[in-house]
Amino acid sequence: MVATGILAGLFVVFMVGVYAVASVFGAMDDTQHDPQSYDTEFDVSIRNWAQMQDRWSE
Repeated sequence: MVATGILAGLFVVFMVGVYAVASVFGAMDDTQHDPQSYDTEFDVSIRNWAQMQDRWSE
């Protein structure tokens, strides 16, 4: 039970870090993209992964 909580916490921290890096790169690639343009596959995959994690933890 505790291990699951720790793993979930680490997972969240990891994902936030990944998202922050992606946001920085997205901001640097500031040619003519609107903010939603790189918000496609990467964010969808994170959402799907988070939903899978929720199902596993039940």
